[in-house]
Amino acid sequence: MSRAVLIFALLQAAYAACVPVTADRITGAELALADPALAVFPATMSVAFAPAPGTSLVVSPTDIVRLAKSHGVNLDASPVGVCFAFGMRKLTADEVSAALLRTLPKGAVVEVVDLPSTELPAGELNFPIAALEPVAEAQHVDVQLWRGFVQYTPTRRAPVWAKVRIRNGLEELILTTDVPRGTTLTKEMFVAKAITGLASRQPIATRLEQIVGTAAKLDLKAGQRLLLSAVEQPQAVKRGDVVSVEVHSGAARLQLDAIAQRGARDGETMEFLNPLSGKTFKARVEGTKAVVYVGGRL
Repeated sequence: MSRAVLIFALLQAAYAACVPVTADRITGAELALADPALAVFPATMSVAFAPAPGTSLVVSPTDIVRLAKSHGVNLDASPVGVCFAFGMRKLTADEVSAALLRTLPKGAVVEVVDLPSTELPAGELNFPIAALEPVAEAQHVDVQLWRGFVQYTPTRRAPVWAKVRIRNGLEELILTTDVPRGTTLTKEMFVAKAITGLASRQPIATRLEQIVGTAAKLDLKAGQRLLLSAVEQPQAVKRGDVVSVEVHSGAARLQLDAIAQRGARDGETMEFLNPLSGKTFKARVEGTKAVVYVGGRL
């Protein structure tokens, strides 16, 4: 056996014999766990700062005697040295998947592609959604890097990462043709495609009924996902259109033709011009007509 291998084996054996550390400081309570004879120390007594992960801290017999003197504690026998270290282990795909699913939306499926090979301190795994890097769609790569951390004491954390594939089981609508601004959208302009990674944080079109019949608010390009903010309901009435207006005044009904003073969508209230009187009045657009309730002259 080589000297390097022997040293490594000895270190592994030493760490295995160490008392596991779970806090920022080693206290009298941890000394008692290591050796019941040291339970004479106050449980909250501060012994030392916890060691860095992957290293150990040995409290020597001399250190223990010194602590006993400073705290007025009598030891029944000569103490032995005590070793402390954080428990170290390699992450498994199953535990990382469980941590990721706690963050992902309900119904998402995640596949862990790669994990770090180094050992990490035992603790709580956290993968913030904001630390998930976007899919490199231009490179046709569906693997995402997700950075996180292990919270191994109340104030200490160790960085960690995972390469993952995420599927939501959702589809989005992708344009198959360029669409100029103002064009009314039809179902023939789209194809459904499985969403790679997480859905966009901005609302996107996932169903035809969301966008068929709407109008493009800006020029749209083939191959892009359609944000719902990029479409709007088409105008039911355009400026200058002659519109049939129903005037309701109590039980009386009157119908006349009036001229729209601007474009408007269904449900909007706008001004119309009465060509006979030359006066304007407001009416609510309802489809291709308008309705107004009046209490005076038009």
